[in-house]
Amino acid sequence: MPHPSTRGQNGTLPKQGFLPDAWHIHHVSPEIQVWRKHDACTLHPSLLVEPDHKGASSMVTLLPIPCALVPADAPAAHRLCGPNYDEFQSDREIVDLLCVQPDSVLQVTMPHCNVEGGGGFPEEGSRAALAVARERMDSLRGGPLTREVRDVIFIYEIEDPLRRGTRQMGLGGMAKVAEIRTEATPDAPIIRNEGIREEKAKGRADLIQATRSFVGIVNNAINDESREMAESMASYAAHRPCDYHARDEYSNVHRIWLIHDPGEQAEFFELLSREPC
Repeated sequence: MPHPSTRGQNGTLPKQGFLPDAWHIHHVSPEIQVWRKHDACTLHPSLLVEPDHKGASSMVTLLPIPCALVPADAPAAHRLCGPNYDEFQSDREIVDLLCVQPDSVLQVTMPHCNVEGGGGFPEEGSRAALAVARERMDSLRGGPLTREVRDVIFIYEIEDPLRRGTRQMGLGGMAKVAEIRTEATPDAPIIRNEGIREEKAKGRADLIQATRSFVGIVNNAINDESREMAESMASYAAHRPCDYHARDEYSNVHRIWLIHDPGEQAEFFELLSREPC
């Protein structure tokens, strides 16, 4: 499971298929790195936040995830998780991973890397590949490895054994499309660090439509100069065991705390509202 950027400056990347669908915030500090994320095993497109071009807020908005498919437990999380599809050097590496970890969510996000009944591979982006993705997602949705949760946000932590004393943590939930800065919304608070290739965007959109799900990771940074966000997440994580965890191929431990209580969610939303954009 190659993970080229695991040792990058900003630490280990979150695992695909391990998290409820959310959005991510990331801040580097000596002891604690604040992450906030928008990524889940599955999210129904009909429940995604619709664009609102009436004007974007000067602050980033985080909302609960209406409907997410998450691992049933820690063993399931280990079977489902995997690096993001663009962390691989080639499709061959994904094929090799799926041979040893067939339950990985990569079976859905990279359906053309699944071996078909006849021993061949469907063409990338083809109807056959999208049909495979739909079938694999339906199997995950109805299988024993997952469970459905509603109206949830989450805290995500990555523990890197080579970086003792530095915590990588994030707060996850839904973001608003209208808050992504574009020519139509020049004052929106979420700024992309790279452009979008039309071919890639269409491929992801086709996959969302085919699977009736959203699987993806978006990381965003805040300054958190007061350290309130980092300290609040660390405090929350300390008061109860995580809901599930998994260890990756580099011995990094990934942990998730699901937050269902509206009052607890509101406390984190209020902290985020103090962050200038």
